[in-house]
Amino acid sequence: MRNPWRILLMATLALMAALPLQAREGAGFPSGASYEACSMIASQYLTTIQLLQKGFDPEVLRETLPGLTDPGARRIDSLQKQIERSGIIETYSGVNARYARCASKVHEQRGQPEPGTRQHHFYVCAGENKVRYEILLAALAGGQPDEIREQLAPPHREVATRIFQRLRESNTDVVFSELASELKVCLKNDPAG
Repeated sequence: MRNPWRILLMATLALMAALPLQAREGAGFPSGASYEACSMIASQYLTTIQLLQKGFDPEVLRETLPGLTDPGARRIDSLQKQIERSGIIETYSGVNARYARCASKVHEQRGQPEPGTRQHHFYVCAGENKVRYEILLAALAGGQPDEIREQLAPPHREVATRIFQRLRESNTDVVFSELASELKVCLKNDPAG
């Protein structure tokens, strides 16, 4: 039997390897501004990737997205170029890695926010997204479902089961898109409202 910690270590190393690629892209994540800022930027990037993945033309997005600033238009172009250079999966992975890094910097600077606060909501969403992303990376690195599940807290074991099931039923880019949608649902379900 494989060492169970090896799988999560491989996922963490894959996450760290993705960071330099996206750092060169100047992907606009703030240096630890707030959990909300990290989350909203990640959500915007992931939504743009999803729209490009569905075949929307970047020009159409630039012309029709409401309230789009010049930097926002440049980010659409940057993400499109990243997809063309590295592929959709690498682009999704890079954004998820940068999101995890952004939220980690906030945690280093500010710690865990008080439960029930707006920032705590975004903190929870960032953590849940990171877990889902690491499960997917571990699966893509060849981790076995049972080995990965036994390393997780009980609430995340079902998440791992669903991710492995979706990988069997679909392909990796679809699963990344579904993880992006799950993040956006989490962000919209702010209990403080």
